[in-house]
Amino acid sequence: MRVVWLFKHNNFFYFRGKQNLKRLTALYMDELINRFISKKLRKKGQDYQLSENSRVTAQDFGRLSTIASKIYQYLVAISPRLKAGSAFNELVALLREMRNGDQTLSQEEAKSVTNINVLEGFSLNKRASWATVLPWHPQFSFDMVRQEIKVTLPENKSWTLQSFPERLSRIGITFHLIVINQTDPKEKGATAHTTMVFENPTKEGKSLTTAMRPDLFTDSLIIVIGKVQYYLFNTQATKDGPSEHNRYNATDIMATFHVRNGTLLKNRHVAQKPFPLPRFDPSGGSEWE
Repeated sequence: MRVVWLFKHNNFFYFRGKQNLKRLTALYMDELINRFISKKLRKKGQDYQLSENSRVTAQDFGRLSTIASKIYQYLVAISPRLKAGSAFNELVALLREMRNGDQTLSQEEAKSVTNINVLEGFSLNKRASWATVLPWHPQFSFDMVRQEIKVTLPENKSWTLQSFPERLSRIGITFHLIVINQTDPKEKGATAHTTMVFENPTKEGKSLTTAMRPDLFTDSLIIVIGKVQYYLFNTQATKDGPSEHNRYNATDIMATFHVRNGTLLKNRHVAQKPFPLPRFDPSGGSEWE
């Protein structure tokens, strides 16, 4: 039996067979793995008869990974500077939670209830979210007759509840959506977006409404994403531009919808995890005078 050794030294990979020693750079590692290691592992997998449950589990994980990948790629395309390495794994975990919730539904409930809303509130930026950048939240609704998602910005935006940087000139806001075919996630998803609207905390605002009309599949997962970004004046206050500071940018999953066979499924209630109550000794503390 031929023995092959693969090891790393001084940032180079070495491939050693019976009588040869070759130095490989990292650029060749993918090709090496595909040609030798992956091929042998696939052969082993074919020889080993996996149980039906194992195959179903593998297919299910692959489907969730595909959905997570589509959402993640779309988020990064919207805000490439906010790319976070942990975001993809967090999406997979949330989708697994969605899947587990769906599995607890009865056959009757599964016809009208969805758990996709566990994705709502996911933020690509780990240093800021919509809630930390703006003091108000838009409203979303799905009009089944017109097959459109309405987005409404409130008239009262409670600007006084938020502190803003001194050089703030305006705030740019856009909304995007992606539709994923849950039956076949690999199919190209439909997308839509709004134009950018600007808000200014120092000026009186008004309620604004827009609508996005995506193409739907028979079983559609609809992810609505909101992007908000501060625009700051330069030091001379002669012109402004979008800030790339992490604290002044947010790209979040704002709303989700699940449409199956022409029916809008109802979101299942997601229990909020309460903050742990502080433990204290009621006999302690400062005295009143």
